[in-house]
Amino acid sequence: MPISVRNFLISFFLSLVIFGAIAFLLSTYVVGNFDPFSGQQGNPDETTDTGTGDEPTDPGVIKGDSFNVLLIGTDYQPDILHDYNPDIAVMYPKFKRFTLDPNSSAGFNSIRYRRISPDTIIMMRISKENQAFMFTAIPPNMLVDAGGAQTTIGELYQDEGFDYFCSMIHAVTGLSVDYHVVADIKGLAKAIDLINGITYTVPVDMHYTDPVQNLHISLKAGTKRLNGDQALQLLRYNNYTTGVHSRLKTGVSFLRAIIAKMTNVVYMNRIFTMYEEISPYFDTNFTLNDLKNHYELIFKYAEFSTSEIIYPGSYKEIQGVTYFNPNIQQAIANYSAYR
Repeated sequence: MPISVRNFLISFFLSLVIFGAIAFLLSTYVVGNFDPFSGQQGNPDETTDTGTGDEPTDPGVIKGDSFNVLLIGTDYQPDILHDYNPDIAVMYPKFKRFTLDPNSSAGFNSIRYRRISPDTIIMMRISKENQAFMFTAIPPNMLVDAGGAQTTIGELYQDEGFDYFCSMIHAVTGLSVDYHVVADIKGLAKAIDLINGITYTVPVDMHYTDPVQNLHISLKAGTKRLNGDQALQLLRYNNYTTGVHSRLKTGVSFLRAIIAKMTNVVYMNRIFTMYEEISPYFDTNFTLNDLKNHYELIFKYAEFSTSEIIYPGSYKEIQGVTYFNPNIQQAIANYSAYR
């Protein structure tokens, strides 16, 4: 299976924002101290813990069970890009495994069609026993072995199907996929608009144009209320000139702004209504009943600790293309404390 170049223009935090809007699970989340565009390597054992310092709650009195959620944000833009396979709308977002040669001129995975890839892969663990929220990002360009061939974990999403993709996530983390959320660009914009935008301080002037993707970014630095389209511009911008700002850092602080709004009692009282309003804009097996069953556990966020684990590994180039070389054994050891 060939490895193709992936253009990481879509927000790294796409599906996490969507899930936060429906279930109010967003925490003070950090992907890590490395940026795939800078080539920096994170400390494999580094975590960040936060908490209120309050006395722990007896887990037995909290309704709900520990669970994992796989958050996926894709680069699918059918309203703008029209060179997808004609059958893609029926197959998306949970592809089945195809046996046809992806290099042939015919077939679902033909090279003549634009492919869909997950630009966001985040695993979230909510542990009732440990009273903790744990987040970890899986680099889409992570090298993995599949059927005796080397590819990236992002390539598996369309090539091998959704079930195989989830099984690989389990293999590289040791964490089962209990629930999933798949969102695309249009869904993110709709979700931000439904919560009446986010007040945020844009760190720098942002100007960028990509006519192919109909992407036009024009934001001035300063504090302002961002609607859905403006939030997309903020999160997709990546032309930072210094190490002080980066797309990952901007995404982190943007999520903090979302938390500040979504933890307002006004929104907490509307959680079930908000779920029904936003659910048409993503695909998930986390149902309204699941939300009701885990409601008390979810809203223990303020009392629980939060941890952000950097996936251990380093970046390397192969024929001019940057890939993430994972330390899977170390990763599984790191995550074992949260299982």
